[in-house]
Amino acid sequence: MKVLFITDVTDWNTAISVFEKEKPTVVFIGGDVVSDGFAHYWMTPPVGDYETNLKIINFLRKNQSEIEKTKWGSRLRDITSKLENNELFDETGYYRFETGLTNTLRLLLKWIFDEIDSRTIYASNENKGTWRKKMEEFYVDLVESYRKTETFQKHVQNHVNLFYDFISYAGEITGNVYVVKGNHDGYGDYYDVDRINNIVGCREISGKTIEVDNLTVLGLGYDETHYLRKLRPLLEEYSNKVDFVLTHAEEKRVKLIADIKPKIVFRGHYRVGHYRINDVDFVSAIFPSYVTVELQDEVIKNIQYHKH
Repeated sequence: MKVLFITDVTDWNTAISVFEKEKPTVVFIGGDVVSDGFAHYWMTPPVGDYETNLKIINFLRKNQSEIEKTKWGSRLRDITSKLENNELFDETGYYRFETGLTNTLRLLLKWIFDEIDSRTIYASNENKGTWRKKMEEFYVDLVESYRKTETFQKHVQNHVNLFYDFISYAGEITGNVYVVKGNHDGYGDYYDVDRINNIVGCREISGKTIEVDNLTVLGLGYDETHYLRKLRPLLEEYSNKVDFVLTHAEEKRVKLIADIKPKIVFRGHYRVGHYRINDVDFVSAIFPSYVTVELQDEVIKNIQYHKH
């Protein structure tokens, strides 16, 4: 028996290639699968959408007189022109100057407005950073509005689709794909328990147990561990009765989970690598890093953390 453990997925693009490389017989997925706090779509720069680009252009033009006093004045026409034609940033989200210097939108704005600040004569130090603060407030508002756009939603949907594509592929081959819900999976309506359970070979097991090759697995999603009124009855019921725990548990709950004495805990949410708590093995990762565990005759023979 070989378990592939994936959790806290920032990017699903390499998941199928990892599955094909490792050839597991069981796949455990430990939460934050449709949304992770560091998922790549949260990091996409707020550009590419027409209305968003227009807001940036208007902001730069509104402050044109001050920008023209800096070295950025000579670049302003090029920047706004490329924004109008959606050509300012490449596919990685970086603007590339002729000199080879690269930067994101936020750094571009920061550099411009930091220089305005540095060239301004202030009556007192209390005014230091006034232009930088103006830029930061604009950028925060820009990000908030961008995340309501169709462009951003396409990034989200791509991440979600890749998750369901992966479990469909792995489920069809192994018949043993098990998933628990993470704290970030509450974003939108993308984490769908019924949809997971209707995929061949896949089961959502938050708050449930399943049998895999005569081994008992307890699933504990974030909600089951965050709320003690949910966690304590489950731990009392399954104390010394489970072999594996698949969970998305907070740090303050790991000792309680270790007390039921499973062979190993597959844990999302926090930490990376292989570690022990109260003589119980724990493994954690942030995909594209992952963990494999190999067993023979129900005995763990090998635990390996694969760093991306």
